[in-house]
Amino acid sequence: MKYAFIVNPASGQGKKKDLVAQLNELVESSSKDIKVYYTAGEKDATVLADAIAREAGDEQVVIFACGGDGTIQEVANGIVGNDNAVLGVVPVGSGNDFVRTLGGGLDEGQKFLDLDRQINGEMIKADLLKMSYIENGETVEKYIVNGINIGFDGNAAITASKAKSYPFISGTMSYIVGVLVNLAAKKGENLRI
Repeated sequence: MKYAFIVNPASGQGKKKDLVAQLNELVESSSKDIKVYYTAGEKDATVLADAIAREAGDEQVVIFACGGDGTIQEVANGIVGNDNAVLGVVPVGSGNDFVRTLGGGLDEGQKFLDLDRQINGEMIKADLLKMSYIENGETVEKYIVNGINIGFDGNAAITASKAKSYPFISGTMSYIVGVLVNLAAKKGENLRI
């Protein structure tokens, strides 16, 4: 079995420094086939996950998404259709909602940061949603691991993502800013469902 860690350096805050050190130690000390990859931009995790799975051929590979919910989504979309690939999650994002739903909360979610436990852990099945939408006149299909937010919640998440680019706004604070801005704007969306 092979193991790959796709790290999103743009997600989360201080958690990544510890993770990178742990990954380097794991690669050096383990006899298992472990590789670490880093993303440089949007959709990199999807492309990397697909390439890693294809390169593994018939051998099973666990591909760990090391980031937040966005990184998990990208890796999941990369492994869809590759029957030899399994999704793993190391939550070093801001919100980590997916891990909260799996583990029952923030404290319980800490177990996902134990790399030895991750590699030697038990696999579980999870649902995967397929979503399609029209963007610029073209149909786009994506797979969803956690959930879909539309309307106010979706707009707040988009604003929160933009707010993180400002100094001193990160993590939970970015979501609070997103909610407040969208409450004040009373912005709506036209949707056909």
